[in-house]
Formats: sequence, C-alpha cells, structure tokens
Amino acid sequence: MDMTWLRSVTPLTTLLSLSLLALGCADDGASESAGEAGTDDEVGSSDESSSGEETAEESGSSGTTTETDGSSETDSSTESETDSSTDTETDSSTDTDTETDGSSETDDSTGETGETGTEGTGTEETDTGDTGTEETDTGEPAAPWLLHVRNDINSLVKIDVATGVETTVCNFQGSVNYPSITFGISGELFGSRQGQELDLIDPCTCATQYVGNMGFTGINGITANGLEILRLYGISIASDVLLDVDTMTAMSTVVGNGLGIDIGFSGSTWSSDIVGLYAINANDDKLYQVDIVSGLASEIVDLDVNFGTVGIEWHPETGELYACTDGHLYAVDTEDGTTMEIGNMGHSCNNLAAPWTAVACIDEL
Repeated sequence: MDMTWLRSVTPLTTLLSLSLLALGCADDGASESAGEAGTDDEVGSSDESSSGEETAEESGSSGTTTETDGSSETDSSTESETDSSTDTETDSSTDTDTETDGSSETDDSTGETGETGTEGTGTEETDTGDTGTEETDTGEPAAPWLLHVRNDINSLVKIDVATGVETTVCNFQGSVNYPSITFGISGELFGSRQGQELDLIDPCTCATQYVGNMGFTGINGITANGLEILRLYGISIASDVLLDVDTMTAMSTVVGNGLGIDIGFSGSTWSSDIVGLYAINANDDKLYQVDIVSGLASEIVDLDVNFGTVGIEWHPETGELYACTDGHLYAVDTEDGTTMEIGNMGHSCNNLAAPWTAVACIDEL
C-alpha cells in the first residue's frame, strides 16, 4: 500500500496534539493556583470558603499576605481582610502583640480567633490590676483598739474598745514596771519605766530600747505631743509639774511654774479636740485640762467613778476618752463626767495607749 499520504498527515496530527497538550497544561496551572489560594483562605476560617478570585478581589494580592508582626492575616481573619488589617496594624506597630490595655485593633477586622487572643491579653491586665482589690480584701480598717501593759504578767495586750476583750500581743523579757505608756505622734511606742526612765518599746515583739533618765520621779502620765514629733509630755506626781520630754535623749524641762494643784495617782493624754492634755487626779476624782503653754491644770468636771490607779487615753480615731482603774475599762463623757463601763478587765490597770498611725502587727490580731 502506498503510505505517502500517511507521512503527510502525521506532522499535522502531531502538531495538533502538542497544541492541545499545551492548552491542557496551562489550564491545569491556573486551576492549581486558584486551588492554593482557596486553601489559604480556608485556613483562616472553617465557616466560609473563598475561591482565588474572591481573595484577589478582597485583598488585591495573594491570599497569604504576611504582616509586619510576623503573623499571617489568614490565621486571624475569616474572609482574608488583609487590606484593612494590614493598613491599620502596620501603622499602629502591631497592636495585637504589643498593646496591654486589653484592646486590639484586630478586634475590628478579625473574627472569633482574633477576639480570643485579645481576651487573653485583657485577662492578664485585669489580674494585674487586682492588687488594689486584694489590698481591700485584707486591708479593711481595723476595729479601734488600745494597748495596755500588764505589769502583773509582763505582757503587752490589745484591748478592743467596743468590747473590752484583750488579746496578748507579746511578752517582755524579764520583769517590767510601766505606770504609763504612750504612742508618739509619729508612731513609736514609749514607756515610763518605774516612772523615771524612758524606754522605746517595739509593739510587735516587746523588745525595749533604753532612751534615758527623764530627770524626775513619779512620771506616771506620759503622752504624745500633738504638735512636735520628737517630743512627749509627762506629768510628775512627785513634783506636781507638766514636763516637756525629748524622745531622743529623755531630757525633760518643766512647762510653766507647775500644775497649780496637788495631784495624786494620775495619768494624762493628748487630745486634738482641745489641743492640750486631759488628766485625771485620783486624789479628788476629777477630770482636768492641762494647758501646754502655762502648764496649769484646770478642773473640768467631777467623775462618777472612784479612781485608785489611773490609766487614761484619748483615741484619735474614735474621738472618745477612755480610762481604767481597779480592773475596769470606761468610756468617759468629758462634758458631764459620766462613765460607761466597757468591760471588766479582771486585773489592775494603770496605763493605756492609742495609736496615731497604723500598726500592722496589732491591726491584724
């Protein structure tokens, strides 16, 4: 058979086949690219699928645009909103990673994934800001209290001024005799040891530090100086004088020319209400006011209680005057001299002290 016609047809057939093969390859490449773009979009959201054409329309670029913060927008976007996220987040220096105020600009442009990340950041800030809450939970104002040295058992006790209930704070090393104690206006606790030596007392441990001899005896009523931080006042029942006491050296000087009265067992306390001192004289069971300039004592009122030993303290928090004698604690009305018993202490009492500043170890008891 003559095959000449066959040889002439073969090149044309081959050329046609090659053309069709080329077109098929080109179509496969376009479909594969679109499939890749669609796959990238689907990573960002399981709820919606987007074709390569949709991605191109919304982003103006490929579906996997990498942002300046190193994260792919498709990880936190449901619809490849790269155009809005990129413009906003690049300008704000990757707000999602660096902002600590609990807000992120990706909240406006991302879906649920972005919101979850932001909520984590917000939770951290809330936890950090809870310090004030913790302080409130544990730092509520303590109930007003007084301190009292029980010389009979060498202990320092806290007294609840509402109930008279006592709580032991600490024990002194060895025997002590403090007829008077007081907090200075800046918060230190002092004791008049045996009525003539000034000690600095740690209210948390009962450790004492000797300051010095006050130069007088019978100083049974030391109290704060409400006008000067480094000074105290004291009344000497042996000399019937008001004393100005230096807390650094214990050196004392007489104020004026004496009290003007014969004072027996007594105590004194600074009161901001009168900018001076209240004092009780067990010799006549009267309440006095002592002038801090002249040093003179002026009678205020007769008291309705018989005083033997005397403990007295004006409380800066409650504004009340408290007194103790013969094992009983009273609130004293400074206008009419009437007293209200707070509690039966069950032991002798000749000293009281109220704080001018917070004392954590006592407040927490």
